[in-house]
Amino acid sequence: MKAFLISIFIFLPFTSAFSQTSEYHAFPHDNAEWSSLFGYTTIEPIDTIYFVEKYHSGGDSIIAGDIYIKIMAGTGLVTLLKDDTLNKKVYELYDNGIDLVDTILYDFNLSLGASVTNSIEFLDYPTAHVTAVDSIYIDDNYRKRLKIKYTNGIIADSTYWIEGIGSTNGIQLGPHDLFEFPVYRKLICYEEFDEVLFSDLEDWYDCDSVLIQQGPFFLNNFEHLPIAIHPNPVGDYVFISGEQNVINQIYSVQLIRIDGTIVASLNIDSDNLISIPRNISPGFYVLIILTKYRSYPIKIVKR
Repeated sequence: MKAFLISIFIFLPFTSAFSQTSEYHAFPHDNAEWSSLFGYTTIEPIDTIYFVEKYHSGGDSIIAGDIYIKIMAGTGLVTLLKDDTLNKKVYELYDNGIDLVDTILYDFNLSLGASVTNSIEFLDYPTAHVTAVDSIYIDDNYRKRLKIKYTNGIIADSTYWIEGIGSTNGIQLGPHDLFEFPVYRKLICYEEFDEVLFSDLEDWYDCDSVLIQQGPFFLNNFEHLPIAIHPNPVGDYVFISGEQNVINQIYSVQLIRIDGTIVASLNIDSDNLISIPRNISPGFYVLIILTKYRSYPIKIVKR
C-alpha cells in the first residue's frame, strides 16, 4: 500500500485567510489524481456497496484556440476542463443536449451568500449558495476554500470547493442530480506526483481502495418498494409492475454492475417493458429505476 501524507488543515477567519490566498492555485494539467468514494444501496441482502473511482489529469487539448485539461479514467477521456486563471473560474466542456459549451464548474471569486446555481454541479439546486469562505493549508500554501450548502427540498447537504482540487463531492462529470444515485459520494484523496495533498479517510478504506463491499453503514431496514420487476433472473427483457403513478414518473433506467460501473442506459416502453441488451454478460446487477421524485435500486440476476 502506498504511503501517504495527510494534509494539515488550518481554518482562519476570512479577513486573515484572504490575504494569504491572493495567489490563485491553478488546476494541474498532469501528474494529479482524484479518488472518489461512491456508495450504492442494494437489496436482497439490504446493504450498501462502496467503490472508489480514480481520475487523473492527462495533459492538454486545444480546441478553438483554448487550452483544456484532459480528465481521464484509465486511458479513456471523461471530460475537459478549462481553467481561467485570470478570473479564477473553471469551466467544463459540457454536452447540454444540443452542443458542447463551456459551463461554469467552479467560481473562486464568489463571496458569502452568493448563489452557485450556474455551476454544473448545482444546475438542479435552485437554493445552492456559499455559506463560508476561508482557507485550507495544503502543501505549504494556503488555498481558498468555499463551503456550498444545497438541498433537494428534503435533505440538506454541503460540500467544499478548494482551489486547484475542486469539489469534495469528487470530480464532476455533469450535473449533480437532485435524486441521483449513488446515494453517497465524496472525494477521499487528491494526489500530485504520487504525494497525497488532501485526504478524508476512515479506517475501512484508503487512497488505494478500489472496491469495498459490506461497508460499516449496513442498512437493516427493509423498504417496501412501490414497484417490482419480473421475471428475475432476467433474460432479454423485464417487466415493471406496481403503482401506476410511480411507473408513469419513470424517466430513465440504468443497469449497473455491483462494482458500480454503469453497463447500459435503458428505456421503458408503453407496455412497461424494458429490453436487456443481448451482449450483457450473465451475473448480478443492480437495476436503478429513476423517477421524478426518487430512485429505486432492484438487484437482478442476468441469466
